[in-house]
Amino acid sequence: MSHNLNSEFLAYFAGFIDSHGSLHAKLIKSSSYKWNYKIVLYLTIVQNKSKHWFLIYLQNTLKMGYIKHSHPHLSEYTIKSKKEIKDLLIILIPYLIIKKPQAKLLLEIIEKKDLMKTTQEFIEVSKLIEKFNEYK
Repeated sequence: MSHNLNSEFLAYFAGFIDSHGSLHAKLIKSSSYKWNYKIVLYLTIVQNKSKHWFLIYLQNTLKMGYIKHSHPHLSEYTIKSKKEIKDLLIILIPYLIIKKPQAKLLLEIIEKKDLMKTTQEFIEVSKLIEKFNEYK
């Protein structure tokens, strides 16, 4: 991530996340993982293809994530790296309004996921993901 993001950009981007962004935390069934579930975390912003240039601007400014065409008329900017999501949310939380509680909970999920070793800890993280998804 670019370390020279000014407060004006951060405030603007937080407002954009509040209105057009989505934070995601999911449990996906997969027998190849320890508890038969994979924990998937990501942030997305979807825009009409006419605003594709703006997603490129965000990607170039933040120096993270990727852009894909998710639909014939839509472009999607996605950040899936747990570290990048964590770093970004830490600096955005002071500027977020609508999604601040969700962002704080996502940070808690990330931190607990990193320390997760037991089935009980997995269950605790799963309950946090369930709580997180009640925001939607």
